[in-house]
This record gives sequence, structure tokens and C-alpha cells, in this order.
Amino acid sequence: MRCNMPSRAWLHSMKRRWVILSISCLALIGAGILVRTERKNRQLAKRAVAYRVRAEQGDAKSQSALAAAYYYGDGVSKDYVEAAHWYLKAAEQGNINGQVGISSMYFDGKGVPQDRSESARWCRKAAEQGDAQAQYGLGIFYARGQGVPQDYGEAVRWYRKSSDQGYPKAQYALGFMLYHGYGVQRDRVQAHDLFEQAAAHGNEDAQRATGSTRSHPAMSKFMLPWESLGSLCIALMSFKVGKSHRTRLRVAALLLMCSFVMDLFWYSYLGHVQSSTTTTELYLARHLVGGVIFAFGLSIVFPRSARAALMIATALFISSIVFRIVICELRHAPVTIRLLCFAGLPLGMALTSAVFLWLDYKRHAEMRTTP
Repeated sequence: MRCNMPSRAWLHSMKRRWVILSISCLALIGAGILVRTERKNRQLAKRAVAYRVRAEQGDAKSQSALAAAYYYGDGVSKDYVEAAHWYLKAAEQGNINGQVGISSMYFDGKGVPQDRSESARWCRKAAEQGDAQAQYGLGIFYARGQGVPQDYGEAVRWYRKSSDQGYPKAQYALGFMLYHGYGVQRDRVQAHDLFEQAAAHGNEDAQRATGSTRSHPAMSKFMLPWESLGSLCIALMSFKVGKSHRTRLRVAALLLMCSFVMDLFWYSYLGHVQSSTTTTELYLARHLVGGVIFAFGLSIVFPRSARAALMIATALFISSIVFRIVICELRHAPVTIRLLCFAGLPLGMALTSAVFLWLDYKRHAEMRTTP
């Protein structure tokens, strides 16, 4: 029975049709995007013209809006000098957006000479009118001593005013001051509440802080004596065992001492609330060393436990992530922070066990080849 196979010419024709159809679809999509972009630009240009008419008549809101158009290049060519000109006109009439805008331009030196004192002056005017963003900005000026004398007490006062209005950045900043006791009596309970509020509103610094504060400082304080004592005991044991276990015990003692040093640094310096990536990296390193120590100890007690350790590491990784998210309420912490903070222990176990498996495989292969 002869099969009716499609001819090569027919297949080639169909392929050409699909290519033409795909190109046509892409061309239509591109044309649609261009038309939509052009329409949006025309609308922005018309809006900028309307803003200019009212701005030249002295309307403060239009002056601020025209300044923003020049700053971002919406409907007009981007021009920081023009933006600063119209922000200043709006600010002089008491417009909050104009005051915040010209403060930002003086701070960055865009369109005007950089002047932190002038920036702080305009920021204060907006803050005194109750603008939460300006109040937070004025708190930063006082906290850093930029444009004004450094004064943590004043920074806390303005952070609190902004925080009371629900501004997430101010909630985190006030929590940071309360946690460390800068310009205010230390109150870590209230600080944690503020971190939670800011994290719920999407503040990344607060999300990172709430992710790390789950590991209470008391835990590190509790672990320090046990780690130092454990490393000493393991080092002493290494002198009384055979050569097969001596190296592993000494490595385990060294790793435990490394863990002690990292915990001491964590407890005495970091304080669990730093927002930099250094905190996350140290958290990962601490758990990674812990996983390696666990795998070393398991291999000493049970020499053929490497395969089982890999399975334990996998189960531990999954269960720890689920436990931290569901039980410890780390729903606000970003996924990357969760993984980096809690993947260290199983990762250390898995890597060490994989090395032991490779060494065992290599040793058995040499034994088979040896006559």
C-alpha cells in the first residue's frame, strides 16, 4: 500500500506562507506600537501646551506640571533648566509639588547649582505644609547632616510625622532609628511593628529587615558559647582518633570556629536590621558553614551516609522554605531573600555530601583497577 506523502514543493510553499504570515503579524504589531506611541506623544505635547498657557498666567499647579514635563521630557524636550525655572515659580507661590521638585533639583544640581542648604530650605517649606514625602526627606537631611546640622532627634521627629501618614520609607527609617536608639530611646518592639507596616506596603528595605529579624539576636547569643566549646572539643578529639577521621574532625573544628566568628560579628555589629546585601550574604555564609559542619559530623558517625545526607538536604530545603513562609509569616520578604537566607544549610550539606560521594567513587574505581 502506497502512502500519500506531501510533496516537497507543497511543504516549501506552506513554509513560505507561514514565514510571510509571521512577518506580516510582526509588522502589524510594530505599526500598532508606533501609532500608539505617536498618539501618546501628541497628547502629552497638547497637555504641555495647555500647561504653559496657564503657567504663564501664574497658575501654580500648571507651573509645577510644566516643570515635571520638562524634567521627564513628556511632550517637550527634556530640559532641567526650564524644569527648575518653573518648579521655582510654583514653589514661591507655596505649591508643595513645586517645593519638593526644586528641593530635589538643588540637591542633585540639575538645572541649578548644587546647594544642599537651599534644598533643605525648600524641603522644610513642603514638610511644614504636611507633605509626607517632604517630611521624610527633611528627616534624611537631619539624619545625614546635609544642608543642616546633624540632629538625630530632629530626624526622628520628621520621620515620625511622615510615618504617621503611612509613608513606607519613613516607617522603615523611623523603625531603624528606634531599633538602634538613634535620637530616641531604643524600642525594638515598636521598630519591628514599623518594619512590618512598611513591608506590607512594599518597602524593600523593610522586607529585608523583617526577613532577617526573624532570627532573634538572642539566638546568636545562645549559640556563641556552644560553638566555641564544640570547636574545642572536636579539636581535642582529633588527637585521639585514627588517621581516617583525624582530618575530617580538624576540618569540622575549623569550620565550627568560623561559624563562631561569624555569629560573634553578627551579634555584636550587624544587629539583624541592616538593609545592605552584606547581611543577606552573611546569613547565607553562616548557614552554609552550618550545613558543611553537619555533613562532616554525619560522615564521621556514619561513614556511608553521603547519599542519605543528600536526600536530607533536599527535604530540609523544601520544608524550611515552606515553614518560614507559612509559619514564620515571611510573606512580605522577597523570594530571593528567602532563598538566600534559608538555602545555606541544605546547600552546605549537599555540596559536602557530593564531594564525599565523588571521593568514594574515585576510591572504589582505583580499587577495581588495582590488580
